[in-house]
Amino acid sequence: MDLLKISQIFNTYKPDFIVLLGDRYELFIMAIAALLYQIPIIHLHGGENTTGVIDEQVRHAITKMAHIHMPSTELYAENISKMGEEDWRIHIVGAPGLENIKKLELYKEEEILKLTSIDVNKNTIICTYHPVTLEGEDNLRWQIKNLLEVLSKFDFQIVFTRPNAEVGSDEIVNMIKKFVDNNPKAYFFDSLGSELYLSFLKYAKAVVGNSSSGIIEVPSFSIPTVNIGNRQEDRMQPKSVIQTDYSVNGIYKGLEKALYDKEFLTEIKTLKNPYGDGNTSKYVIEAMKNILNIPREKLLKKRFDFEVKKNEWHKYF
Repeated sequence: MDLLKISQIFNTYKPDFIVLLGDRYELFIMAIAALLYQIPIIHLHGGENTTGVIDEQVRHAITKMAHIHMPSTELYAENISKMGEEDWRIHIVGAPGLENIKKLELYKEEEILKLTSIDVNKNTIICTYHPVTLEGEDNLRWQIKNLLEVLSKFDFQIVFTRPNAEVGSDEIVNMIKKFVDNNPKAYFFDSLGSELYLSFLKYAKAVVGNSSSGIIEVPSFSIPTVNIGNRQEDRMQPKSVIQTDYSVNGIYKGLEKALYDKEFLTEIKTLKNPYGDGNTSKYVIEAMKNILNIPREKLLKKRFDFEVKKNEWHKYF
């Protein structure tokens, strides 16, 4: 959708505010149109760090354009505050992705088998690997080669999901499909959808790759994540996340710990996910009710406060 069409929508419906989630570059058009029409912007998932990808710059740029911030954790609220945003504009609501875990009725083993022909009673690993957009394609091929080499060393079912549509994603898909063709226990899916993906997590032994899901949603299932490389660099990681480099040895040791370290596996069984309690939409609505009581002029006229903060933001969980 282009700027003209969005402007026509805003001019017709005159919304009280718009809500933008995340860090995709497509959000810029919405944000620019909202600024031009003086519509307050509410931004979810701001303040996070993913140094390895361009999402980092997009996310922080939208933060500076937004009028109300709804980060997922207190750490990210602090980051937004350090960027000069006034603390009264910040509402900590948790990660929206956790809500599906709490509210969706996930598939049972026999339903997954019927839908995918995969028996999750057998040891299963979920793998999602996205391009690291600030690193070259040659480096990406080496990364995938190492990952696949490690996965071939474990006698587990491996469920691959398609990476994001970014530069280098086709190369990843081609390499994975060749691996799947030669490995009867490996499967590739263009898309599982939220319900089926979360259902797999319910029964999986571990998740491996570099997806934000491994850091944000997967800990709620009390299973390990092996997070590889720099894509999620500097993002807050729960204790269930095992960080590795790109080397065969590094990935192998990380996955070995995730699958066989009994002390580690026992410890994460009682892990509380720092990204929220699965009630984000409830907290967003509560925050919006408060926002509606703030004069529009006050919302739109931003001042950048670089003084020492008192951390006077709102936290809902």
